Amino acid sequence: MRPSFLPKPIKVIILLTGGLSLLSSIMMSMGHLFPQLLLTLSTWGMQHFFLWQLVTYIFVQPVPLSLTFFINLFFSLYLIWMIGSAIFTSRGARSFYILYFGGTLAAGLAAYAFLPHGQIFAGNGAPLFALLLAWVFLFPEIRIYVFLTFPVKAKYLVGGYLGIRFLLDLTQGQFFSCAAYLASALVGYLYALLFWEIQSPYAFMHPFEGILLRTKTLVKNSFQSEGNSSKIFDFKTGKPVFNDEAFMDDCLAKISREGKGSLTFMEKWRMKRIAKRRSR
Repeated sequence: MRPSFLPKPIKVIILLTGGLSLLSSIMMSMGHLFPQLLLTLSTWGMQHFFLWQLVTYIFVQPVPLSLTFFINLFFSLYLIWMIGSAIFTSRGARSFYILYFGGTLAAGLAAYAFLPHGQIFAGNGAPLFALLLAWVFLFPEIRIYVFLTFPVKAKYLVGGYLGIRFLLDLTQGQFFSCAAYLASALVGYLYALLFWEIQSPYAFMHPFEGILLRTKTLVKNSFQSEGNSSKIFDFKTGKPVFNDEAFMDDCLAKISREGKGSLTFMEKWRMKRIAKRRSR
């Protein structure tokens, strides 16, 4: 899927990521490690309260200049452009920011939890997992030509890529990077499911997703009910009751009409508070 234009925020992210990645690798090739020490995620940096490293690690590369560096940087920036623009145009800037930087932060926290002392975590691949998961929720049936030859549906290609990537990290003992990418992917999955309320294109996940969606609805309704129950409403006028005496009278009337079980948690709590004040 090719986006029709490049939104300005994504353009800024691409230029910033590309520029800082290139600068950090050039300086590393020259023996200067200042960008890596300051911006990459490390146990040393976090112990010195460099909390910005939980986000800035995506703007630098932990390797010197090489052909592999340029290939990885090109494809990651291309994916930010292609997938990020599709999400930006279809779901808005807010969704893109939450997915990109939410995936970045979640991956950073997960990586730090498993990061061995003396190692660093860096690279702009982490937020791509959140974008990929959310993108495949929106466009699961799009066909992508692998090696410009074999058409594969997006849902199979993304699912296969994520599975292979996690498996490779686990077999190589890279538990911190596996945890980071899994956390980022989870951000994209949960955001698309719970906020966009779109089920994944993987049918075997639908029973579990149905439970999550029903739970979300129950929790949302519960909070809305408790928010409204902080005040009881007059039966005749429909206006909220603020006076303690009137509140107690209306609650007792409600109990006589509908029973004690009809009172909400907040109504019971306020009645107890009023009764406690009266007993003093």
